[in-house]
This record gives sequence, C-alpha cells and structure tokens, in this order.
Amino acid sequence: MPTINEDGGCPTDAPEAALFVNSEGEVLGEEKLIDCSSRDLRVLEETYGFTCEEVIRYPDLPQDRKRAYEAALAAAFPAKRDGELDAHENAFVFKMYAIQGLVGFSRFRAYGELRQDGSECIVVVTEFIGFVEDEALWQRIEEVRCRTEAHRWIMDKRKVREHWRRTDEHGEEIPGSDRYGPDHGKTERQVEFSWRVEDQSPDEIRRLLAELAEQTQEIWDEAGVALC
Repeated sequence: MPTINEDGGCPTDAPEAALFVNSEGEVLGEEKLIDCSSRDLRVLEETYGFTCEEVIRYPDLPQDRKRAYEAALAAAFPAKRDGELDAHENAFVFKMYAIQGLVGFSRFRAYGELRQDGSECIVVVTEFIGFVEDEALWQRIEEVRCRTEAHRWIMDKRKVREHWRRTDEHGEEIPGSDRYGPDHGKTERQVEFSWRVEDQSPDEIRRLLAELAEQTQEIWDEAGVALC
C-alpha cells in the first residue's frame, strides 16, 4: 500500500489554465479576477428555463438547445467582465456554479479549470487533518483513500504553536511566564482527497457524493476539515 507521504500534488494547475473557478465561485483568467457571481445561475434557471442538468452537460446538448443556451448567456451576462469570456468559457463558469451547488458548502467542495487545449478538469474534494505521529489515524485515512480511489494532495505540514505568556497590568509580557499546550511542537499534516467529475451528470455526482460521505464517515468524524 502506498504511504501517506507520497504526494500526488494539486490535481489542477491553475496558473497554466485558460480559466480557473475556485470553490468560492471566483473566476480567474489572465491573472485577473473576473466579476461573476454564482447567484447568476438562478437567472438561467428561472428566467431562461435551463435546468441544472443542461448547464452541466452543455457540450452534449442538441445543437439548437446549445445555441439557445449560448444566446441566453450572451443576453443575460455581458461577455466582457474585466476580461473576455467566450461562449465556452462562459458555459464553463456556470457549469462550475451548478456543480458547486450540488456539492454544497460544508464537507465537500468543487473547483476546476478550463485548460488551454479546451479540455476540462473539475474535482470534488474533501480534506483531513491530524498529527503526523498518529500513525493509526493515517493508516485508516490511507485505507479510505485506496478504497475510494481518491487522488491525494498533501496540502500542508506545520508545527502546532500552543504558547502563551502572561502580561502585566500595562500589557507588557512577563519574562519566564511562558505556558505551553499539550500539543505544542507537534507536526500536523493536512491532505486533500479529490475525485474527477467533469464528465459526470448531476445524478452521477449526487450518487458519488453520497457514496463518499458514507465511506469517509468514520475518519471524517475524527479528522475532517469543514469547507466553505
């Protein structure tokens, strides 16, 4: 079994992407923050009648529906937003918003990129954190990774700082009054597990999330990182 120290790296390469949409719905392209909002997705659904399924499966829509969708995007949202978004880029942004809407904003999140060759990389992710010395925990986390076939990215390793010093009535630190918490100096490791979903339908993504939630429940209760 691979060890937890083997780092697969971040699944996306945002600096090289034509367009990157993070989990907060921010759109980055050509080193700019493009003024888009995930709330705009509601306009497509309520005003123009495009379903979540259609937004996510835009490239596979019949040609007439695809043209109607592109026309709706052009009418509702100007393509120039601090930078040019063409029809494919605009559609990708809203696909990301729709997927993040399915994922929610707690245990899982989604982010993705439109690459220079026109291909997409979209992932749903969850994160775990624990002390490096807790080998039993990391063994269980690694077993879950193998069982769910997750890509692993070691996001961070850092020393825990639990150090306090008392102050006097003037707010000055009192020499020799140092206090240390029980975990001071221990090393934490934070990892992200991710799964590719750019080719999945909304129902497939929902099923995947339900399966992942069930299979990661035990380690989530102990080491899960809430996402937003």
